[in-house]
Amino acid sequence: MKLKLTTAALCLMPLLSHANSNNEFSYFGLALQNNNYDINFIPSIEQGSFAPLNYSDEQSGKGFRGFYGYQFNQYFAVEVGLGLPGEANFNIYRDTVNNKNEPTKETVYEGDFKTLSFDTRIIATYPITGSFFLRAHAGAYVWDNDFSYLQESAESYSVVEKSDTGVSLLTGFGVGYGFNDNVAATIDYEKTDIADISTQTIVASLVFRF
Repeated sequence: MKLKLTTAALCLMPLLSHANSNNEFSYFGLALQNNNYDINFIPSIEQGSFAPLNYSDEQSGKGFRGFYGYQFNQYFAVEVGLGLPGEANFNIYRDTVNNKNEPTKETVYEGDFKTLSFDTRIIATYPITGSFFLRAHAGAYVWDNDFSYLQESAESYSVVEKSDTGVSLLTGFGVGYGFNDNVAATIDYEKTDIADISTQTIVASLVFRF
């Protein structure tokens, strides 16, 4: 699936040709994103039932996205991107000491939620001033996900690993600022679902015109 996502992105890039108009041009960019997941790594298990073991999880993570787009005019653009969203994870551990008699944590069970993504989107932009603009987008979010979670079996626990692919609706809105004719920065809020997990993302992007 990862090869298919990369191939799809490379096939779409030649369709986004260069133009000379001030409001019509090709661009590329890099983005740093913080993904927040509404995720439960221990479904049907009460958190307090692990005692004397301890449970911790991280439901957000930092990721990256590269993208390539074509601005048709000052109001409309299309874009494709490849992303590596941030990972979420859980850890069940016991408190112990090492051979130096220092406190440490010994992992008993662990798992994560990690994704590779490819997206296509339509972007609407609205200039407020010569440099500042508003933007909103909608598109298709293709994801390839690996999800491991804990389940109870008899009197013990086991980590279940699940892999899945799918397509979800992606929506978002944000603001942008053009530093000059060739470089701009944007900040967006996005929402989608990955493997039926609600995902909210804050994205900071640097955009380069060519």
